[in-house]
Amino acid sequence: LVQATSEASLKPMVVQMSGPLIRIMGDRFPWQVKAAILQTLLQLLVKGGVMMKPFLPQLQTIFVKSLAESSKVVRGLSVRAVARLVTMSPRVDPLLNDLASGAKTSEGGVQISFIHALEFAVGSAGKTASAPVLA
Repeated sequence: LVQATSEASLKPMVVQMSGPLIRIMGDRFPWQVKAAILQTLLQLLVKGGVMMKPFLPQLQTIFVKSLAESSKVVRGLSVRAVARLVTMSPRVDPLLNDLASGAKTSEGGVQISFIHALEFAVGSAGKTASAPVLA
């Protein structure tokens, strides 16, 4: 529905759609449901733009947690979502710290997902990060 809707038509509904999606992302659902929710949130980030700014802290938490999911599809969508989120976020240091911590403490495919997300985040917003975070 979000993909088929024009930006102008979607903007009045962005806040009303985002809140419930963010809330249910914390519940236990199969990977297919989580992937669909992440895809929708990603599309809302792209089309909603500035309207999504109030949700950035919650989205950051959701996307970082989703990087640790067992499903490769969910992790891939999370990497894309983090890449989009970092371009909108005024403060990237906490996100970079979360991603670096996840990359250090995880293994296998999860670790690779954290590293990919960190790569996109530093590439997009490395100039706005503080020196201690980049060290």
